[in-house]
Amino acid sequence: MRALTGICLGALILCAPAFYNGAPLVYSDTSTYLSSGFALETPFDRPIGYGLLLRLTSLNGISLWFSVLAQGLLISYLLWVLMGWLLRSASISRHLSLNLLLAVGTSLAWTTSLLMPDLFTPTMVLCFIVLITAPLGKADRIALYILYAIACITHLSHPLFGILLVTVAGIVRILLPERVRPDLSGRALLIILVLSASSWLTMGSALSKSRPIFFMGAMAEHGVLSRYLEEHCPSELRLCSFRGVLPMPGYAFVWDQAGPVQQLGGFSSCRDEFQAIIRNTLSEPRYWLLHLNASVRATFQQLTRYAIGDGLGPFGSGTELAERMAAHVPLSHPTHLTARQQRNDLSALDAMKSVHHVVVVLSLVLVAILFWSVASFRMVITTCTLLLAVLLNAWICGTFSGAIDRLGAKMSWLLPLLALTLVIQRFGRSRCSSTVPTRDPQAPFLGNNMPL
Repeated sequence: MRALTGICLGALILCAPAFYNGAPLVYSDTSTYLSSGFALETPFDRPIGYGLLLRLTSLNGISLWFSVLAQGLLISYLLWVLMGWLLRSASISRHLSLNLLLAVGTSLAWTTSLLMPDLFTPTMVLCFIVLITAPLGKADRIALYILYAIACITHLSHPLFGILLVTVAGIVRILLPERVRPDLSGRALLIILVLSASSWLTMGSALSKSRPIFFMGAMAEHGVLSRYLEEHCPSELRLCSFRGVLPMPGYAFVWDQAGPVQQLGGFSSCRDEFQAIIRNTLSEPRYWLLHLNASVRATFQQLTRYAIGDGLGPFGSGTELAERMAAHVPLSHPTHLTARQQRNDLSALDAMKSVHHVVVVLSLVLVAILFWSVASFRMVITTCTLLLAVLLNAWICGTFSGAIDRLGAKMSWLLPLLALTLVIQRFGRSRCSSTVPTRDPQAPFLGNNMPL
């Protein structure tokens, strides 16, 4: 009961921006997710997983408030479990204090309150850490595997993200000394690898249709496409007619009505030509260095882009999103139209952006200072995993789609979470011993008795 109370109260804190807005926050892509979930059709540019999740959590269209609250409960639960394991005890007051600090000083609450699959990237990371390091009861372990599997199918980038996490962790486990190796669960790594790889089966159609389009947009932004067209135009390539406007932002290349993709007839019309160009640049050695340089620069650019509020413009009456909401979730439509976002009145965002930037920088400083004083194996693994996850997210997003603030903001709150955990372990009353306890597979995580 204590755990349930803490998790529910924590969820309400993490949904604060939605309460401030007067309705769940939305993004332009929310429209497509709503349509896919209720029409039961896989979009050409994304999997159907998050759309189905919106339909399920909104109770088949009763209210999108249930969807936001479900996201809040999800992340509050994961924070409760993770911190209970890292700090060896569960405390409602500490859990609520942590959630409040993260809600006020980071991007977490804004990500939780947004009807987009962004929250499920860090969800994968938190599930991953607990599953490979913590002594879990059967029910908790099954629940976390299910949450990880659900998170995997919500976005096209998640299968690759999960496979890379497992690959790095597997290499580390092989290199670890024999006495430490059992504390990094090989069985959990194998199951997570299977879940990550199998999630591709649910999005194969969307991947085949959209992968070359998004990557071509990234190539246009990075300058690789400009170089290719300079060397191959004039020719039969339809993209030659756009040589004079490149390079350009990846999102403009893909989505602007005056951009190449829309002008050339959309995703299906462009796919074959784009695939041929990508294949040529990846098979010709003179382009390899261009791709490598572009990837490094894009990764660094994504690491520095994490401002909250990216894309939170008004989507009021007459927009496709509002019309689809009226059709599929009619009870949410009136509150959506009167929300602050639709009045372009999210004034708190401006102040939050400055605070958020300072908090992220300060967190990196604290992590660099305090990490060396951490002796516990689980904390070392947690620190390395969170830092690796932020880097992998930046590489995947920057390299294959282009750097934007929203894609950085969904992960940037993990750095303050890490810094706060290190501070509590270093200076808090609940200090962890330098050794990892013997695993007890029956130790409950959600009960009052945390593994001690």
